[in-house]
Amino acid sequence: MTPVAAGFDASSALDRTLALAQRRSGFDVVFAGRVRSGTLRISNLRGNRCEALRGLSLPPGVGLGGRATTLGRPVSVQDYSCARAITHEYDSAVAREGLRALVAIPTHVHGQVSAVLYGGVRAPMSIGDRAVDDLVTVGRQLSRDLETSPSAVAPTRAGNGASACDNDTASSRAHWCAVVEEMVADLAGMPERPVHAKVRTTCLELLGALRGQSDPGESPAVGAEDLRVLELAAVGCTDRDIAENLGIEFHTVRRRMRLLRRVFGVHNRYAAVSAARVAGLLS
Repeated sequence: MTPVAAGFDASSALDRTLALAQRRSGFDVVFAGRVRSGTLRISNLRGNRCEALRGLSLPPGVGLGGRATTLGRPVSVQDYSCARAITHEYDSAVAREGLRALVAIPTHVHGQVSAVLYGGVRAPMSIGDRAVDDLVTVGRQLSRDLETSPSAVAPTRAGNGASACDNDTASSRAHWCAVVEEMVADLAGMPERPVHAKVRTTCLELLGALRGQSDPGESPAVGAEDLRVLELAAVGCTDRDIAENLGIEFHTVRRRMRLLRRVFGVHNRYAAVSAARVAGLLS
């Protein structure tokens, strides 16, 4: 068993990690946060110009960090603002910091994601393997540091076995939800063929089962204006295209897309479009 360090300070460990990460990798901004009950909270930053990112909470599967937490592996985007593989609840905070390319590295303690380390660049670009490897190496050291935390006790059979089992089940469910949603997003780019429609329907039914929805086939209530947003998204329009087409503000489209994702219980626009088709709201 790893000995517990006297006076352990997780925040100081994160600060030391960020200083090393920025020195070794050369990212414009590095930031990190702990994961508690599956939710990541960003707490420590280095190289930042404002405080927009500090304190953000990312549930499993939400945003770049939430996706890294759910999948348990590094996730990166070349241009955050138009990345299709992640949700965009935190676009305004990322934009205020001026970040474009980002990578999120999960760190594990006793097999569970305990923290996420980010590296960001203020220009759209492909983040190189060497920079990612540097962050992964620094992340391993952070994992070792966090293992000395008094709260990082390995699960035992006695006392907390049921709780550990519940956490594992929730983590597994969140993981498979993210995997199935990624499949739905991939299917959105495929030709409209019966086999693809059937697979989309099956994937969305599976998502409903994973989330415990008793009647996943029930059509949700969607207003006429929101339905028009979905129709335009279904033919490949971007949020800006939709705003221009409907004569409304860009931020209004973003807000409606967020609401639609919640209505359908999904985390990206492509899954929302597919869910609307399955529900009979779109042809």
